[in-house]
Amino acid sequence: AQLIERERPEVLHVCTPTASHLEIAEAAVAVGINVFVEKPLVETAAETIRLYDAARRKGARICPAHQFAFQPGAEKAKKWMPGIGRAI
Repeated sequence: AQLIERERPEVLHVCTPTASHLEIAEAAVAVGINVFVEKPLVETAAETIRLYDAARRKGARICPAHQFAFQPGAEKAKKWMPGIGRAI
């Protein structure tokens, strides 16, 4: 929380163990910082609602994500794309 308050980044990427996601993300959105959180976003549906409500009140954005761009399956799909056609 002290680092978030001191640095005030535009976006905070949360890559910590799941149990800490809610606390870190809430600290960021409390001061209007957007968060990019590795999956799972938080541990429960109730925590998800709590976090999104807090972000909405402060005008912050939350993006849960799983980075897999360089995993073997994604690399194969990239090679196949010309034959597959437009992704939708």
